[in-house]
Amino acid sequence: MIHGVAQMWVKQMLNGLMEGTLLVVIVWLLLRLLPRRNSGTRFAVWFSVLISILILPFLGSAWKTGTTASTQPGAAKAPLIIPASWATYMFMIWGLIAAVALARVITGIWQIYKLRRSCTEVRLDELDPAVRGLIEEFRQSRAVSFCISDQIQVPTAIGFLKPAVVMPAWLLKEVSTDELQQVLVHEMTHLHRHDDWTNLVQKVIKSLLFFHPSVWWIEQRLSLEREMACDDAVLARTANARDYAQCLTRVAEKSFLRRQMTLAQAVVNRMGQLSLRVAQILDVNRPGATALWKPAIPLVLAVASLCGISASHAPALIGFEDHRQQQTLNSGTQAAPLQQRATTQNRESIAEPKLVLAKADTNTSAPTSARATKRPAPSLLRAKASAGAGNYLIQQQAVIITTSGNGQNVWQIRTWEIHFVIPDSTYRKNQAPRKST
Repeated sequence: MIHGVAQMWVKQMLNGLMEGTLLVVIVWLLLRLLPRRNSGTRFAVWFSVLISILILPFLGSAWKTGTTASTQPGAAKAPLIIPASWATYMFMIWGLIAAVALARVITGIWQIYKLRRSCTEVRLDELDPAVRGLIEEFRQSRAVSFCISDQIQVPTAIGFLKPAVVMPAWLLKEVSTDELQQVLVHEMTHLHRHDDWTNLVQKVIKSLLFFHPSVWWIEQRLSLEREMACDDAVLARTANARDYAQCLTRVAEKSFLRRQMTLAQAVVNRMGQLSLRVAQILDVNRPGATALWKPAIPLVLAVASLCGISASHAPALIGFEDHRQQQTLNSGTQAAPLQQRATTQNRESIAEPKLVLAKADTNTSAPTSARATKRPAPSLLRAKASAGAGNYLIQQQAVIITTSGNGQNVWQIRTWEIHFVIPDSTYRKNQAPRKST
């Protein structure tokens, strides 16, 4: 069972590499050819593509099974054949790496839980009326708490069961009310869009499909588009792109300095992402609408279905072969001519069976003249074969009809490579067959 599951999983995942890559290329081309859409639409598109990459191999396998069953039982041989034992090793390696990646996701959830418990919730009556009104507005769609903590250096939206916006303690003292409102709108938009759950799904799929290059590329796109979608929400409310860009830059600079100029890769990536965000914020040609373009998700589903159907009609890219079984078949194939030659030599060494003439009751006690006048039919008995032990090939089955001279008596004899001889010389002149094969 383990070997079967391993082969099925590895085959579907490796065959799904081509489907996922094809889907990503087609969707990317469509987004380039179609009019420019907002970040929320692009996020929905790439998130749908990510889900499709996970599901497509199994749907493609089901479609392929149905197509094969309804057309022909035979299937084309995969161009890449690897030993079946490799599937088990590949499955074990995948399981180990995926388990480590999922453990990191679980660790991140646990850290979020500890942060949520350690942070201090801010009373609304202590805040500026504008900030308080903003929080109450967002609470109408989802219950959100406003907290502060000394364990973080950047504003963070914590979701799941108890969503909250956690601010660094220094941020409340060093930013103005307008900048605080912009930061709050950005973080609360994350919770309003349920980015906490979509980010969790994104991380889980990345952990399972860590070997898929397209998944890594989509994961980076989703992280960027998620932030840009929240930036669009802030700009739709404030309508001041320059002030918001300066706010983001100032908050990032302060948090970067408080991290003591660490050259961690995460910080570098965050700064690069921030540069792209600021460039889009200041882009005068960016889409102003924040609503989702409705045909986006159906378009992705249509393209994904097309890729799945195409893959179901295409031959498998990879197949597995059991070398032990193949060696058995090869040895059997090589042994077949040897066995055939041995059988032939054995048959040649065995003398041809000598068939004893069958005894016939011809009433030999009667006079010769009486026998000539009335020709009694000989009762054919079973012939006795004298031959050594061995296998004798039956080449042909035949039915022979022998007729007496006066045309009244007919005998039907079924023979299998035997000799039939009429014992009485009386019947020889009637040209009865002496031997038939």
